[in-house]
Amino acid sequence: MNSYKSLFLTIFITILLISVNAFAENSAKGTLTVDGDTTEIKHAYADIYEGDITIILVDNPIKKEMVPDSVYSLGEKGKIKGIVFVVSEGTKKLMSGGLYNLINAVHSHPKWNKLGTIGNGVLEVTKSEGDVLSAKIKTPSENEVDGHKFNYDISFSVSLKKEKLELQMSGKSDEPSKAFGEWVKALFEGDPEGYKKYASKELLQMLPEDVEELKAGMEFQQSFMPNMIYIESSEISGNKAELKAVGKRGEEISSGSITMLKEDGVWKVGEQSWESGEL
Repeated sequence: MNSYKSLFLTIFITILLISVNAFAENSAKGTLTVDGDTTEIKHAYADIYEGDITIILVDNPIKKEMVPDSVYSLGEKGKIKGIVFVVSEGTKKLMSGGLYNLINAVHSHPKWNKLGTIGNGVLEVTKSEGDVLSAKIKTPSENEVDGHKFNYDISFSVSLKKEKLELQMSGKSDEPSKAFGEWVKALFEGDPEGYKKYASKELLQMLPEDVEELKAGMEFQQSFMPNMIYIESSEISGNKAELKAVGKRGEEISSGSITMLKEDGVWKVGEQSWESGEL
């Protein structure tokens, strides 16, 4: 991974200027105390998927491309402390037993970094209009789990408007590479027609016919696809090309292998695989 690190420091030196201020309108104010150690919570983020709103309240800012999937890895490294929970998009009430219904990324303690519960936390919504949700979440009394005591009292305001990630493509510019770039562009723009235009016949057979179902699948794919992609090499043999790429998303980097197929005179995306790592 050291070679990839050097590569990104050189290639993406201007690209890495993505501003964390994209979430500047989101804010939080309050404290989280675990075993007597109090953390001031200042930043709030939200992510909506299939009717669930994941709320992330932390002490340090997070780049938008790292929300929500990379939040826990940041906590494991001790870069953030805070709480993560889920609210129903329809009722604006706390969801119980959900995947993100955890106090997580609390401390960079060598033996643990999560408590695994929001305890007796209560959510009080103060504003829910349009794309804005404002509320307070607090524990009425101190909680204890696995020998650790905790409580929190945090007011927050988040934008529920879905923001598009900025896509950056660089490297090789031959026809197969350009076609792959168009496919990735359609994916991040949520454009089903463009997505299908550059999908191979084999890939098309795997896609749902229902447009809304396809859009949902594309939205899920957006959540883990790198948004900074550098095409290292492109080897063309007849109607087939093999691309090697390096991708970056937040602090995670990955190496990709993409098969491009020329069908009806147009280069299209076939199989691809990405192996993840970290800077």
